[in-house]
Amino acid sequence: MNPALPKRFHLAAALAVCAAALLPLRGAETAPAALPALPPVPADAVRIADATRSGDEVLRRSALAFSLETGTPVTIDRLRADEALARLDAGKADLAVLPVGEFPPKSQLRNRFYAAEALICCIAPENPLAKLSREELRAIFLAEKPDWRRYNGDLPTIHRYALSPRAPAAGLAEYLLGVKAFAAQITRLGSTGEVLLLLAGDPAGIALVSWRPEFPASVKRIAVDGVYPHPTAIRAGSYPLSLRYLLVAAPKLSPAAEKLLGRLGAPDHDRGLLDAGWLPPVPRSR
Repeated sequence: MNPALPKRFHLAAALAVCAAALLPLRGAETAPAALPALPPVPADAVRIADATRSGDEVLRRSALAFSLETGTPVTIDRLRADEALARLDAGKADLAVLPVGEFPPKSQLRNRFYAAEALICCIAPENPLAKLSREELRAIFLAEKPDWRRYNGDLPTIHRYALSPRAPAAGLAEYLLGVKAFAAQITRLGSTGEVLLLLAGDPAGIALVSWRPEFPASVKRIAVDGVYPHPTAIRAGSYPLSLRYLLVAAPKLSPAAEKLLGRLGAPDHDRGLLDAGWLPPVPRSR
């Protein structure tokens, strides 16, 4: 479920007395020996393993803010899920974010739902189509000249929209549909908002975008494999085009790690996830 990750990132937040943070890029495991060595991890650092699909920038920002506020160094390594679990079991990591399907059911590690990425299929409101299967979506976005008449009998052509490789959720559609690349004749835009704006004026259009808290009435979301992309279905995992993550904690945490664990469930962090196009847990009651 979680592909091998080509790079590892290291976040070492400076102590408060330094009034700065050091965020160097850690190279791949097979990087040449000539690369400069990373600074040693301080003994009091909070160690996080990030096994998300493309890197959790919201986690990185929250960890940096926590480090600057408290003076506690924080390290974040980009790892595969199995590597993250091995570090937790060996006492070499305090926290980890990893896909739900990669977490062993019998594990005694503390865990809770953290967030979900979801791919949403949208069409123009006047299009009578209400659902598609994953196989049909793959066929539409892989074909050279797809035809709406194969699906709803109304229009001879399909105009396709998706996110560009520079967008925050780049590659999510291809990953969740299990393809290496879509057809070349697809309009690519830099954000979900831009895609939806163009789709709203195109009755022959179809778009694949990342989840967002609100969708305009000028577009229509459709069900995939018979499941509508409601937040409840995404959090539960019944919506097929979603990738859910757990926040996992080691059995024993330092006071600083326990405090950061609480911060990662706070409203400010959840709002950051929403802004990044991720679906956080159900808001907690006051």
